[in-house]
Amino acid sequence: KTLKKTTKMVEQKRFALLLATSDSTFVKKTYGGYFNVFVSTFGEEGEQWDLFRVIDGEFPEDKDLDKYEGFVISGSLHDAFGDDDW
Repeated sequence: KTLKKTTKMVEQKRFALLLATSDSTFVKKTYGGYFNVFVSTFGEEGEQWDLFRVIDGEFPEDKDLDKYEGFVISGSLHDAFGDDDW
């Protein structure tokens, strides 16, 4: 009797962090940046996390949106009533 070895591909879950604020000096020094804070809080082993600094105009491409299991949007120092550009 011959046993056939099969390998099942496990698809890696992929998430995107949409960072709507800049890393503060404290967060950089203490945690290495907000990305590390979010991934260590919400991430699980084997997942892939991508960072997009939306505060700087960096967004995932439309063609890649379906590759993500979910999106996490950070808070922001800005609000709808301020004079900041959106």
